[in-house]
Amino acid sequence: MPQVAEHEAGSDWFRNGIHQLRKTMNAEYDQAKLAQASIQQLASYVDAELGLILFTPATHSKPAVYTYPPEQQSADGSTALLSMSNESVRLKKTLIQSGEANDAPAVSSIAIPLIWNAHIHGAISLVAAHAYTPQQVQWLEEAAGIVSIAIDSFRAHQHNRDLLQQIQTQAEEIASHQQALLAANARLAEQTSLPEQTRLLKAEFLSNMSHDLRTPFNSILTLSQLLQLNRDGSLSARQVEYAATINTSGKSLLSLIENILDLSKIEAGAVEFNYHDVDTEKFVADIQHQFQSLAQSKNMNFDLNLASNVPAVLNVDLARTQQIIRHLLNNAFKFNSEGKVSLAILRSEAEQNPLAVPALHFAVSDSGTGMTAELSEQISQALTNTDWSTTRPYGGTGLGLSISRQLAQRMYGCIQHYSAPESGSVFSLFLPLRKE
Repeated sequence: MPQVAEHEAGSDWFRNGIHQLRKTMNAEYDQAKLAQASIQQLASYVDAELGLILFTPATHSKPAVYTYPPEQQSADGSTALLSMSNESVRLKKTLIQSGEANDAPAVSSIAIPLIWNAHIHGAISLVAAHAYTPQQVQWLEEAAGIVSIAIDSFRAHQHNRDLLQQIQTQAEEIASHQQALLAANARLAEQTSLPEQTRLLKAEFLSNMSHDLRTPFNSILTLSQLLQLNRDGSLSARQVEYAATINTSGKSLLSLIENILDLSKIEAGAVEFNYHDVDTEKFVADIQHQFQSLAQSKNMNFDLNLASNVPAVLNVDLARTQQIIRHLLNNAFKFNSEGKVSLAILRSEAEQNPLAVPALHFAVSDSGTGMTAELSEQISQALTNTDWSTTRPYGGTGLGLSISRQLAQRMYGCIQHYSAPESGSVFSLFLPLRKE
């Protein structure tokens, strides 16, 4: 019976200590307070004279060291414990040392690494004027696990707070840039009597603003994607959803800003065109590669047909031509949820050629439900208007269509559109076969 009572007393001692430590860890959200509270509780619970907790750096900062009692920070015993803690971290295991000095009582030291989810957060080390019992060693190792979880959680929350702070900072920078953009546009509007000076000022401003806006937005997209991944599992499902919303909204806003900048650059005459010979088969393969995965994700078919009368080499501005075709294909996939999308590249027949010179014809078609006569008329007007209309024929801003139309015109081409209910839609880009 005495042995049973002793065993039960030992079990109560073990459980009570763990319970008290968990309560302490749940109440602390500051690294220094967490360290001091944990090392003090561990030391006092096993009757240790001196304690030290070492936190390895989470980033490139220096290790953090906390002692018990706090005034022992520079004592020789702390130096020895720090060395033992570092060795425990290096070996990733518990270390125990015992010894006697003449008639002095036995002194025992123990160092236990703080490890959680394969992350090494540091070590706890203690010195006592007695040998540690097996039960004390077992309790200290379990206690070290609880401290490891607490510091891992603290660091994860701190990391997420830092990411959110960076996003907020970047958002403030974007707001500042947007204010600058509005102010600059207002100044430019006042200079209508000086059109050439206005054009040059606007081109210079847009060149700088393009970079200033994209840089913070790219940071926001990267940081929100990191939060969305939630690799350490520290975010709740709602917080992950918030991060996903930030990422999606950021992409949409960045796309809109880029369209506005592109449109303004075209208006200011700041867009340069670079014509060179392009291998036709490679041109086709690049488009196929870009849109095949999109088609598969929407469970749609994507056909790309190259007519035999198309030259093996195209003389085009590759970047601008691809920009227009990407926009037309993206719209075809965006506004259709089934069927197929096709891109046909052919040499335009004389009776179907709206240009005065031999032309290439890029036809983007879909097998969707088509458009009403009213909606089709709105798009046709947007394609022939000379103003900067941003009507919403697609339910979007219409900027992409305006940009594509202006780019095509500046490459001496045009875009035409045909659609009818239940007959799908066809958007045709015509470009000169060779730049004159």
